[in-house]
Amino acid sequence: KRGVMTGTTPVVALNNIKKNPLVQEKIRISPSMGIVVVDIRGSKVGDRVAPQIRRIMEVTNLPVELWVSKSSRKENQEVFQGLNSTGRLFVRTMTEKHVYKNMTIDLQGKSGGRVGKAYALKESNFDYPFLFDGDVWVCNDDFAKELHAMLVNGNTDVVWTLAPLSHGGTGGRAITSFVDPRIADHFETYKTFRERNTGTLVAVRRNSPAVQSWLELTLDIYTVHVKSGEKILLHGINDQPSFRDAFFIHRHNLTEHLLTDAHACRAPGDRTIFNGEECKQTCYCLCTSCSLVHNGIGFDNCFRYHDYAGL
Repeated sequence: KRGVMTGTTPVVALNNIKKNPLVQEKIRISPSMGIVVVDIRGSKVGDRVAPQIRRIMEVTNLPVELWVSKSSRKENQEVFQGLNSTGRLFVRTMTEKHVYKNMTIDLQGKSGGRVGKAYALKESNFDYPFLFDGDVWVCNDDFAKELHAMLVNGNTDVVWTLAPLSHGGTGGRAITSFVDPRIADHFETYKTFRERNTGTLVAVRRNSPAVQSWLELTLDIYTVHVKSGEKILLHGINDQPSFRDAFFIHRHNLTEHLLTDAHACRAPGDRTIFNGEECKQTCYCLCTSCSLVHNGIGFDNCFRYHDYAGL
């Protein structure tokens, strides 16, 4: 059915955008730009996925690639059809396994699914995919303009944000977390190399060989991390250390841009501070100039606020 497909380039969707009078022009769309969302948590799509995609469709003209498990794809056809009124949703099925040496992880399972975002970025049909976690609320489309300038017109390979904690994914055990021997020779630099947040936004120049190598190495390192469990990872399933280690190894081959809080906010907790003051608004977008707010409670509040407003 139109817009619900695997392994195809979303040309039909872009044609539909131009014909649909309800879609306002906010940015000139590059056929190779799009948003990626990964949801493999079960047979049903997550509670926030539908409102997130709906919101993306409302405030941007970008197509969306949604990566799900086999069972989810089968059981949620009606949901996907309902979200695809503009023809801009493309449902992809996450591969089942990643194999590294003699180790295998299930990318449709709870632990392996955490790093499915690396696979989705690597195998996306978009040349410039922008990945969001499922609890990122889109305030406006300014991020798309910024990313277009940096990735499409510029020379940046990766755009993302710093994580709130320097080494939170390993529970602060940065010194003992690395598993790739190439890090040992640069250990002093590595100790102070902060984790990047892999949920607020990860945008990449996908066709760059260096980006492809980085994402593949991320999958490999995560496989080793998961097999080591809580000896390395916080709760045994955090993906940020593997992204960090792989990027550190490729740091001289990749050009990154770190977005500030003025563009993308990683806002933990329900007492969120913007501009030095606690946000007292129902939706965090009303407290900040950010394009994106990454916060579960804030996401739910924004959804209720905007849904009530009839958007």
